[in-house]
Amino acid sequence: MLHAALLLAAAAIVSPPPRPPDATYTYALSAGGVALGSSTVVIDGTAPGTIVVKESASMSVPRYTATATTRYDAATLHETGYTSDFNVAGGTQHFDATAKPGSMTLTIPGGTSIDIPADPSAPLELIGDNLVGSGVMVPAMLHATGATTFTLAVLNTGKPLVCKVVSDPLPSRPATVPARDAELALEVAGIRFIYWYDPATYVVHDVAIPSQQAEYRLTATAAPGHAAKEFTR
Repeated sequence: MLHAALLLAAAAIVSPPPRPPDATYTYALSAGGVALGSSTVVIDGTAPGTIVVKESASMSVPRYTATATTRYDAATLHETGYTSDFNVAGGTQHFDATAKPGSMTLTIPGGTSIDIPADPSAPLELIGDNLVGSGVMVPAMLHATGATTFTLAVLNTGKPLVCKVVSDPLPSRPATVPARDAELALEVAGIRFIYWYDPATYVVHDVAIPSQQAEYRLTATAAPGHAAKEFTR
């Protein structure tokens, strides 16, 4: 009886992995110092066992708007489902994706479903949609899983790409990034992405793409039920 009670007590104190707090996060996208658009990302973990990340993006180059919803397992931070609508010059493109062991099943415009398998060297699989919202959980997810590689299921090609954690020999901290932030450097298809995030909260403050002189920068946050506050270092 005592043994069973100890097991129950141990189970009760297991905490979910750390991740960005529930809030609304506003990001600005720029390239070469020119503003290109903005994105609002809402993280909501109120549903039992699930974290929902909703994004609304508006870009001028290329010109499009998009909404996307990604769901995560709260206990593992693995993606479980995804849906999005991209409003482009040719009309609306709708995507759905469902995670299953070893692959993502993607339903593309026209209703065709395809499986995008995870690379054997990178079994953790994430959606790649070129939106900032799909990246806000990445530092927390890699911390929770211990993964140093993962597969991106790329929406616009329906193909998998392997993304790796790499070293950054010459880190260049943006002026708007707090001194306490940690750096995470990722490389996929020869393109490097530099994440700067708070190591205590896992909130992503900046994502730089040096080869494109592009940057997503956090500009404001709003806790549930509160007005937005400008983000400053």
